[in-house]
Amino acid sequence: MKQCLNLAMLLLFVAALSACNPSLDVIQVRICGDVLVPGHIDAVRVSVLDANRVERRAGVMELVRCPGVNELPQNVELNLLEGDVWIVIQGLKNGQEVMTFERRAKVGADGAEVLVGLNRDCIGIRCALGQTCVGGACVLAPTTDLPSICGSTAVVDMDVVEDAVVEEVSNSTETYCPVEEEDGSDTDDGDE
Repeated sequence: MKQCLNLAMLLLFVAALSACNPSLDVIQVRICGDVLVPGHIDAVRVSVLDANRVERRAGVMELVRCPGVNELPQNVELNLLEGDVWIVIQGLKNGQEVMTFERRAKVGADGAEVLVGLNRDCIGIRCALGQTCVGGACVLAPTTDLPSICGSTAVVDMDVVEDAVVEEVSNSTETYCPVEEEDGSDTDDGDE
């Protein structure tokens, strides 16, 4: 009986430890950056390629939806694909690719968390296979998170606005809902 109690306590302890470090079982991609939605991009295509660059997972996330806009950062979860993978993020505008960021990652059975960035200084830049745009230049695709990837525009390049008046700032958010169309028919069935 004492052995059963000890075994039960051990199993309870192991279960408690596993709760402290839950496995992801997915690839979590955090997309950040300084591109404007919908000014620069209106959707993001996320792909996971295997080591041979064969696409295994993909999806498109619309950033402009009724009633508003989903700004960056955004989080995307993709089904697990273990091994050496490529994470490819494409910024889309009207269905056309305007920018791409690639990142290599090693994904284990517990999944992975990957940080990628879409930044204005990389709009329109096309890089060779195995490279990606960082800071406006093509570099080897990184294998780790880059600390500056969420905003590569230097602070010194930003416009300084002095004496801003609160009334000049608009709090309204644009809505992107389709306009309800009238079919032109009269729904009143009354006799005339």
